[in-house]
Amino acid sequence: MKKSAMFLLWLGASISISEIFTGGLLAPLGLAKGLAVIVFGHLIGCGLLAFGGYVSFSRQQNAMSCVAAALGPRGGALVALCNVLQLIGWTIIMIVQAGAALTSLMDGLSFSLAALILSALIMLWALIFGSPVGRLNDVAVVLLLALCLVFFGQVLAADAQPADLSRHISLPLAMELSITMPISWLPLIGDYSCRAGDKSTAVAWPFFGYFLGSVFMYSVGLLISLSTGRDI
Repeated sequence: MKKSAMFLLWLGASISISEIFTGGLLAPLGLAKGLAVIVFGHLIGCGLLAFGGYVSFSRQQNAMSCVAAALGPRGGALVALCNVLQLIGWTIIMIVQAGAALTSLMDGLSFSLAALILSALIMLWALIFGSPVGRLNDVAVVLLLALCLVFFGQVLAADAQPADLSRHISLPLAMELSITMPISWLPLIGDYSCRAGDKSTAVAWPFFGYFLGSVFMYSVGLLISLSTGRDI
């Protein structure tokens, strides 16, 4: 894999509504402390993510094979099964979110039909392209980033309300929320890093791609919550 493809792959992985929402949860910390938690938490989380990529690159094995090397064949199979189940669950959540968005934009479209269309498109993507890398994924990532910027501008242009900072979130919990999103990708990073051409492609570019994208997403959520008094 090329450096640019690896960078855009992990930049695209970080662009999601869930990341914006999680950033909004940090609003009770205020702007300065919230941004500091986002940056330092992502340095830790993305560092662990990059280390997982390094392990797979060094062994030339995907993530689940590396787990099996540590836990044995049965332990690796159990972890792989759990990984498949959580990926299925996460895909269902994204279909539900996207289906709800489509039905709100298109009058007369039922949620069941929207979910069916989205499911078919996901299967088509998997069957035809086989992997999220490539020029089409690069274009999709750029479009996603542009749409997020448009969305951010529209939200901030809406009628603002006083931010409710009466809620409380502890600093350790806020740090955990910032760390947890990058390391949630640990079961997958090895699948791509093991095919990298060199160490920097396997380690540095996933780190920078996810770090920059996720910090931006979290910051968008934080700023939206502070400036409008609303979550995503």
